[in-house]
Amino acid sequence: MTRVVVGADDHGIAPATSAVIRELLGRGRLTATSSMVVFPEWPDEGARLAELGDRADLGLHLTLTDQSPVGPMPGLAPGGRLPSFGVLARRALRGGIDRAEVRGELERQLDAFEGVIGRPPDYLDGHQHVHQLAGVREVVVEVLARRAPAAVVRTCVEAPARVLARGVAVTRALAFAWAGRALRRQAERAGLRTTPGFTGVYDFAPEPPFGDRAARFLVDAVPGTFWMCHPGAADAVLVGRDSLVDQRAVEAAFLGSEACDALFERLGLTRGRLQAGGAVSAPGPGR
Repeated sequence: MTRVVVGADDHGIAPATSAVIRELLGRGRLTATSSMVVFPEWPDEGARLAELGDRADLGLHLTLTDQSPVGPMPGLAPGGRLPSFGVLARRALRGGIDRAEVRGELERQLDAFEGVIGRPPDYLDGHQHVHQLAGVREVVVEVLARRAPAAVVRTCVEAPARVLARGVAVTRALAFAWAGRALRRQAERAGLRTTPGFTGVYDFAPEPPFGDRAARFLVDAVPGTFWMCHPGAADAVLVGRDSLVDQRAVEAAFLGSEACDALFERLGLTRGRLQAGGAVSAPGPGR
């Protein structure tokens, strides 16, 4: 059986979504989740998550877009609100990321995570994959190597042939995979571990059905593949914070269904953790 990490992004974004993620974690339908710690609900939501103990991998979902940062960021968030992903990505391409400012915010988000969960994160990823951007990834590697050297760095690295064969959001997936390769190289040079496989990028459109997409994501998955999901439920808080609303419930329904179990059985997959069954890529030459 091939071990796949089933991980939910965006824990902490809104109460209803956080509750759904915890429920799926408790049932073993998810094996990992990464949390956004920039919201006022984080202390309560994080404490509820911590009650799950060691049943899942708990990560930090580094947030540098669309929301308010934990602390002042006069360059990136001069009005107290972080930019859109497009604005941040263009700044990164121009070499315009203030690394000292990003470092300060990452430190604050790590402090917020550790202050509630009681330990460093098991892994780190980024909201909208911002942790892979030039000027951000260097800071991520530096800070994690110092503060959380056992943490796994999730990257979006996928073999181009798999992305092309899957035929789902090809341009988007290839772009994230390209940025992920640079992060992987830097992380592994610093002695950090990275995920050996990744899947789950799509446009969040309701069609085709999510179960059909899941089959494409998971076919021929390599051991330790991290399947990125966004389960949740709509509430007023979510609607005020994010454009991804209705599709979260669709993903949650599939992840908790017998159809998902049948898919795993048909493909010879089992749900697993980052630290188990070779589900982490160790640093090494030539990677």
